[in-house]
Amino acid sequence: RRVRTGFSLAHSRWRVQSHAMWLFEWLSRVLVELLCRLIVRLYFSDVEIIGRRKLPKRGPIIFVGNHNNQFLDGLLMATQMQRRVKFLVAKKSFSRALVGWMAKSMGAIPVERPQDTARPGSGTVSVVENEDGALVRVVGRGTKFTSELVVGESLKVKGVEEPMRVAAIESDLSAVLKRPADEPLSDLSYKVFPAMNQTDVYSAVWSALASGQSIGIFPEGGSHDRPSLLPLKAGVTIMALGACSKHNTPVHIVPCGLTYFRGDRFRGNVVMEYGDPITIEPGSDLVKLYEENKRAACANLLTQTTRALESVTVNVPTLELRHAMFICRSLYIPAHVELDSKQFMELNRRMARGLEQFQEHPDAQRLIASALEYSKHLKELGLRDYQVAAGPERISAVQLRIQAVIEAVKLAVLIVLLLPAYIGNYPIGKLSTTIARTKSVEAKNASSVKIKGQDVVSSYKVIYAFALVPTFYLLYGVLAALFFGWQWGIGTIVLYPIITYLSIPIAESGFAEWRTLQTIWKVRSARGKLEELQQERSRVQAMLRALVEKLGPEQDHFDFDGDRIVPREEIEVDTARPEQGLQWRSKPFRKRKGLRGSYSGTDGSSDNESDGHTC
Repeated sequence: RRVRTGFSLAHSRWRVQSHAMWLFEWLSRVLVELLCRLIVRLYFSDVEIIGRRKLPKRGPIIFVGNHNNQFLDGLLMATQMQRRVKFLVAKKSFSRALVGWMAKSMGAIPVERPQDTARPGSGTVSVVENEDGALVRVVGRGTKFTSELVVGESLKVKGVEEPMRVAAIESDLSAVLKRPADEPLSDLSYKVFPAMNQTDVYSAVWSALASGQSIGIFPEGGSHDRPSLLPLKAGVTIMALGACSKHNTPVHIVPCGLTYFRGDRFRGNVVMEYGDPITIEPGSDLVKLYEENKRAACANLLTQTTRALESVTVNVPTLELRHAMFICRSLYIPAHVELDSKQFMELNRRMARGLEQFQEHPDAQRLIASALEYSKHLKELGLRDYQVAAGPERISAVQLRIQAVIEAVKLAVLIVLLLPAYIGNYPIGKLSTTIARTKSVEAKNASSVKIKGQDVVSSYKVIYAFALVPTFYLLYGVLAALFFGWQWGIGTIVLYPIITYLSIPIAESGFAEWRTLQTIWKVRSARGKLEELQQERSRVQAMLRALVEKLGPEQDHFDFDGDRIVPREEIEVDTARPEQGLQWRSKPFRKRKGLRGSYSGTDGSSDNESDGHTC
């Protein structure tokens, strides 16, 4: 009887503890989801979703996304999807206080990456040809391959994107690569990437997919700010094919493209676009091939996944070509035509593919040079393309002065309303921005794929603001209590966050009025240059539209005449349309249509172009 009573008490205690643990995990997850939604709502001015109907209603899904904003990519995908998603997160991130807590609460799966456990190698290495002429022989200088390197590990040579796996070690100064290098290398420093055993990761993913859950992954392997996708890692294909083969369940791979406009700045805009899903059925030819030849099956599916992700992202090989692409897109769209979000993003992609495909064509080279020159002149005057498009000749000096007075009065009123929130939040914004910029420099120096490190700026702004906001607000409450009494202290702590939230739209209106005043001043002081700039714009626009009609039918991937986004008749009407007068007011970001102005930066390019962040 005593034994039974003891077992009964132990079982009851275990049940209470289990229920308490379940309740704690549930509350933690709900809190994290609310926090993620709050961060997205506060940090971004607008999040536009395209292609939501393409999401499969049933079955496990693997969401694959491009990785251009370190921690915010996951937040966006987690908050905007209609189902809960388990993300694969670098194990290194689990050690961060905020990010680690959020990742654990949302059931993320930790992945240990080779770059996170890399160790520096002694000396320098060169890659030369062997007796057969293949670039597989590694010759070291001051290296210690026998003690610092193991067969199966990889050499990450400075300046080379992909690590090179070692097949054999001959001596301290000689090793052999498993696959030939792309080009000879000479006396470069290197790091050693250890061989990773990801069996536990794949098992966790397969179990989740077998139970109908969804997985989120960024198959580029890490965040970056390049103008195109990095080569995708094969892990996503092993996850999909392995789950389908082992658990006899269909798996959908859904590409998710994230395009940021002013992605590293507070109140930027985001477009998230879903592509057509890739469905893998049990017993299909691809699954049978996987069971016989895993490498061939994974290579086949990886090609399909890459194409699917490219279909929802904008990719160009160089920053210069991307800049020219944004200028050309802005010039091509007629002033009276408003595209919806899907058409706008597709036009971006077609313009990017066209410039990349024909960049060696003499006419295309002249167009690119002219577009970049026009962009340079825009930047010198601090104007946007749509402001130049209408022309300055219909705006009189009196009209400019009257409008300047009106805008100045509006700005003064907004400053008065904004002042209480601005004073208290300025040190928070300044500190978080300074720290984020420092972190971006560190990230750039530590990476071989980042250009400016812009992909980490927003993430660190959010992380440090998350810590600084409650600290400063509590400090303001303590100071108010000391000087004015405890009632003022409690009131400050309770009301100041509300005042800050309400001040956000006021601040956006204030910045819009300030930009309007700047534009009016520039118009007034550079009327002659504006007329020249309008003439230059007309020349470049005519060159662009003629080239599109000439080379468009030769472009790959779509039927030029059958799938036109802007009808030829609209282009012809716009060419013959008289000027309507200068537009100086910034155009708002509007959903579904009217996106043309909101995607134009001060230099006539995308807003994103000014900060170097990849679309």
